Amino acid sequence: KLCPDGSYVGRVPPSCEFALCPISTDDGGAILNLKLNETGSTLGVRITPLEVVEDSRCPVDAVCVWAGRVVVRARLESGLGTAIQLFTLNEPITTEAEVIELIAVAPAPQTKTTISLEDYTFTFSVKKREGAVIEPKG
Repeated sequence: KLCPDGSYVGRVPPSCEFALCPISTDDGGAILNLKLNETGSTLGVRITPLEVVEDSRCPVDAVCVWAGRVVVRARLESGLGTAIQLFTLNEPITTEAEVIELIAVAPAPQTKTTISLEDYTFTFSVKKREGAVIEPKG
């Protein structure tokens, strides 16, 4: 399926629904909402969340002294190549050409339930760095 930003999305098992198109932001960036092992593409970057390394967020129905954190291992592909990267919620990663940040993880944890891996949705923000001009490998 061709998205409004010119990128393409494919079907996602098991329902075979099309993945969501990236959402453009006012600052020229884009937002990707992805499930585990689902690949999203925008602004010349492909992101595939591979594994939840840590999810120690405070449950919404509890009082905690620490908010906790989420760490996700993801494959990051761009004109610069491919790398496996650890994304920590709300901590931007800067490459030579982009700033990529895991900005949200759903669902929120609750004390009496365990989040199934297939229920996770990861929201990434992708922005081009100011003045970055990178020639693709090849």
